[in-house]
Amino acid sequence: MPWAIRMRRFLRQPADADARDDRHNFAAFLSDMFSYFSASALLSPVTILPLFALKLTDSKLIIALIPTLFSFGMVLPQALGARLVHGLTRYRPFVIKFVIVERVAVVLAAVSFVVFAQSPKWLLLSMPLLFLSIWYFTMGINGPAYSAMLTNAVAPQRRGRLHGIGAAVGAALGLASTAWALHMLKTMRFPYGFAALTFLGAVILIIGVIPLGFVREKPHVPVEEHPTERGDGIFAIWKRDRQYRLYLVFQIVFALTGAQTAIWTGYAVSSLRAGDADVVRLQMIITLAGGISYLASGWLADHLGNRIVILTSIILTAVAALWAGLAPTLHWYMLSFIPSAMAVSAYGLASFNILMEMAPPGKVPAYTAAGALISGPWRVMSPMLGGFIALRVGYGAVFFTVVTAALMAACLFFFVREPRRRIGVERVHASPAHE
Repeated sequence: MPWAIRMRRFLRQPADADARDDRHNFAAFLSDMFSYFSASALLSPVTILPLFALKLTDSKLIIALIPTLFSFGMVLPQALGARLVHGLTRYRPFVIKFVIVERVAVVLAAVSFVVFAQSPKWLLLSMPLLFLSIWYFTMGINGPAYSAMLTNAVAPQRRGRLHGIGAAVGAALGLASTAWALHMLKTMRFPYGFAALTFLGAVILIIGVIPLGFVREKPHVPVEEHPTERGDGIFAIWKRDRQYRLYLVFQIVFALTGAQTAIWTGYAVSSLRAGDADVVRLQMIITLAGGISYLASGWLADHLGNRIVILTSIILTAVAALWAGLAPTLHWYMLSFIPSAMAVSAYGLASFNILMEMAPPGKVPAYTAAGALISGPWRVMSPMLGGFIALRVGYGAVFFTVVTAALMAACLFFFVREPRRRIGVERVHASPAHE
């Protein structure tokens, strides 16, 4: 088959040492992404975990708190992470230390389902979420170092394929695991089915991350800066880089589309009478559509740039929200998750990669932190905003808010240029392994 031939050529053993290291690192990061995306299907903060919470409470705000915790942990601690890795020449030791903490937190979350099974509802609800919040928080701290290590280890023209292949294979594994999750939730008493799902997620995460410890990372070599490019502070970056400033303004507006994550499961259960099996099927749709989208988006980003991928995700977000708001039945609502999941995956891949292409060499952690602190609070607040709107006005108003925010974001993103055309691929990034 043509795709198989291309894949063999892509993975063919290179001749020079730097190219061999690049291939080795590609495989190591690929293993980590396999595990992360497959485990994420079992620990989803927009389907599986809200389903668990709905067994214990019917509060819309508490349900909205779950994706809010995820956003808070993944975004805001990045500023702290950037400060901790500032001045490092190697990022791998830092990444591995926090990866260990992440995996331990997920294991403790699985154990807490069992330990607190007979405890008061508030305690059973809070303890697993506490340990999962630690997982999110440590991932957030680790984000700048992980991005910097990836920047130094994998060539820019392969990063799209790395995320695409990793997410697509992870989605296939995630489909298998969610099918097993459906069986567990049907056959095991509450909350032991959720304990089994979380434990399986922990095992997948532990196994998949092992190759990351063997990444062949070369020391970071500081680049002589132009006087106008000095300063890693948030306001220095904001003032200096107009394109990045425009991109962050776009991110602030587009973050409001995250309001829908607070109501995905709640709306399906309360308004459309979805059961446990239906919610797991929603996650299977998200996993499958997201995996396909990651694969297509990775190819598109490598060949045409990340800008076109983000534009596509904006359009899909508006279409999905409009579809969900007008869906007359549960089945039509479930189908709206196809464009929605494709949008989330495409945006996640492209927004991660475009930041590394906007940042000058050696500035990836600083740019990551600046983006987290400027646009991060809006991403954190958007699920709570969705829960508040649903509580005060209704679910329809949330979908309307998402459509409006997506259209406004599209207008803003029109002024953001493709970084590869702006600064050239050679700046993105001329690390020693890729010069």
